[in-house]
Amino acid sequence: MLAVLAEHPHEYAEVRDDKSALALLHELLIADKFINKPTPTEEWFSLMMYADHDTHFLAAARFEGFKDETDNGHVIHCFPKSQFTAGQVEAEISRTYSPVIGENDITTCWLPSPKTYS
Repeated sequence: MLAVLAEHPHEYAEVRDDKSALALLHELLIADKFINKPTPTEEWFSLMMYADHDTHFLAAARFEGFKDETDNGHVIHCFPKSQFTAGQVEAEISRTYSPVIGENDITTCWLPSPKTYS
């Protein structure tokens, strides 16, 4: 997937297949960086942002504990840096996932800090 992003540096992409998303997270060495859910029985949504890719900002979401197994897993949104700032990515992710978590603010965790990319 990293090669695909490099070949298409100005295109938005999504990885919705859980196995493919996990493979990409492992390739980036960040699969273990999600915040763990507090209790095993709770429905849980975790989000992390990755800024250290050459052409794209990556926003990775993890869903756990949902009764319907098809609602669990990983999704990665790949935003081209040529078209989005880190702040725009945060705003887009907030719009996308607000219906999932309600009206609460979404806290984003950047790996590494996006300050040099804004």
